[in-house]
Amino acid sequence: MTQAGLYTGFGRIDQLVSSSDDALAIIGPGEEIHVEFNAALAPLRAGWSRRFVLEANGWAKDMDLYTRDRDTLDPLPVSGRNAEMRDRLNQRYNQRSWHGG
Repeated sequence: MTQAGLYTGFGRIDQLVSSSDDALAIIGPGEEIHVEFNAALAPLRAGWSRRFVLEANGWAKDMDLYTRDRDTLDPLPVSGRNAEMRDRLNQRYNQRSWHGG
């Protein structure tokens, strides 16, 4: 089952995920966000290793019996940041409609 609502369209969404704001990349079951970055750094010293950490800001909403509005994506969470930018980005990128079920 998938929650009804507007999911992020397929393709590049760099602007949508480039900063921590209330604009959301909304993905469904089995979907992913593919991220690439330039990892060209100075060579390591002998015996050293390097690890990369992806820090993400977001929310997860499940369809648990006790989750409010569990059948829909709405209402989307907000933290109080720039609503104008959030609304513009969500409207541009989140247009793939799913009717649930």
